Amino acid sequence: MKNKNEIRKIIKNKRESLDKNYIEIYSKEITENFIKTSLYQNANTIMSYIPIKNEVDTSFINKKILEDNKTLILPSIINDIVYPKLYNENFINGKYDIKEPTGDIFTGKIDLVIVPGVAFDKNKNRIGFGKGYYDKFLQNHLSSIKISLIYPFQLVEKIDNEKHDIKLDYIIDNIHII
Repeated sequence: MKNKNEIRKIIKNKRESLDKNYIEIYSKEITENFIKTSLYQNANTIMSYIPIKNEVDTSFINKKILEDNKTLILPSIINDIVYPKLYNENFINGKYDIKEPTGDIFTGKIDLVIVPGVAFDKNKNRIGFGKGYYDKFLQNHLSSIKISLIYPFQLVEKIDNEKHDIKLDYIIDNIHII
């Protein structure tokens, strides 16, 4: 069995080689699948993210959240800590050159968190980018529903879960909800 770093490298390479048209078509399909769920329908405050390095394009979901008059929260990394910020139309390039909103830090309850990641297993374990930012963030949001939107190749057989790792509640691709 491969360790987390080996899995991370393999999946990141696959994802980075994806065609832009595939990403757009797939991301629209996964958005359609996700917004039909009660998970989305029942959530008023949703934390999403701005995609990087060929992640599932959440811009379609982010737009839908705003169209449906739900509250959109996006992450901001300050001193290696993820802070939830209210969406506004002003962005800066934050850590790792990821776009971040300039809005206020959100202190209310987040109903649903769309968690980025590199690889996932059917037990709802995830491998992120290796810094533990989201695991630390999710420690303070355990009551939030935690989901990830994935390409089928991101689902691996098994990920060794460590004590500090926070499991997801759901994993969603363009067809399935795990």
